[in-house]
Amino acid sequence: MLAMAVLATGAASASASESRAATKHLISQTITNDARGTAGIAATTCTANLTTPVRAGASEVASDYSVTCDQEVTGIAGFVAIFRGNESAPLGNTVDQFNFGTMGGGEQIKRPCASGLLYAAMRAVVIFKTGEPKMIDRTFFTPAARIAC
Repeated sequence: MLAMAVLATGAASASASESRAATKHLISQTITNDARGTAGIAATTCTANLTTPVRAGASEVASDYSVTCDQEVTGIAGFVAIFRGNESAPLGNTVDQFNFGTMGGGEQIKRPCASGLLYAAMRAVVIFKTGEPKMIDRTFFTPAARIAC
């Protein structure tokens, strides 16, 4: 269901301005109505957070990431990676896969330190229990940060 290639392909075009910020994105459903137009099931809203890469100790860079939802969902999963500049391959040529279950969670991705403009990318897929759409698949990017190792 999730493909690393989509994350890498989108990341190559995500050249962002230099900054030291976190990104916060909403993944939300619309409120569904019944046939009479009466408000039905309340929309579920999930929040995806991703921090700009920073130095982590003497030899690593790190980015914190999380996805949480205000109602229980069927599942939250995805990939996260750290990239340098406009390179299409993530640092270490690897991504971290996550599965945050039904309410969400958070972790930190770490990679060996790499000098230059670095940014993080996260692809998150949320499968909802009720409402429409049943699944939302989004990719997010942080602003770039200049890192010196």
